[in-house]
Amino acid sequence: MMIVVLPIVAFYVLRNKSMGDNELTGTVPENQVFAISLAAAFAIGAYDGFYGPGTGTFLILILTGAARMRIRQASGITKVINLSANVAALVTFILNGKVLFPLGLAAGVFCIAGHYIGSGLVVNNGQRIVRPVVLIVLVILFIKIITGQ
Repeated sequence: MMIVVLPIVAFYVLRNKSMGDNELTGTVPENQVFAISLAAAFAIGAYDGFYGPGTGTFLILILTGAARMRIRQASGITKVINLSANVAALVTFILNGKVLFPLGLAAGVFCIAGHYIGSGLVVNNGQRIVRPVVLIVLVILFIKIITGQ
């Protein structure tokens, strides 16, 4: 499925040069934005539960495309949704004894540092930095799926 979806998403990103920084942003009524956000969180959460890579990218694309959010707002909401999904997954894995705590804690520290740097880039540069990063993530995911790694 991802072999078909990723090129379509990449084409969408290439065609959508504004990615949340255009005059149509904010034209969706608030109740529809809420419904779109809930539906996206549910669908992407299910995907995240069984596979995971690209979850944030897909959420940002849905929130900037369907809900017409600005890139900074979509990115912030994506972080909350990802955090919720990750906490639920962590609890599930802890309850089943599948967590390597030393590795997880070390990786978590570096992840926090990376997120801090990345969030600063989005806040300061917005769409100019997000679009190329989204395309890079999509290409890496596509290569990963094709090679079976």
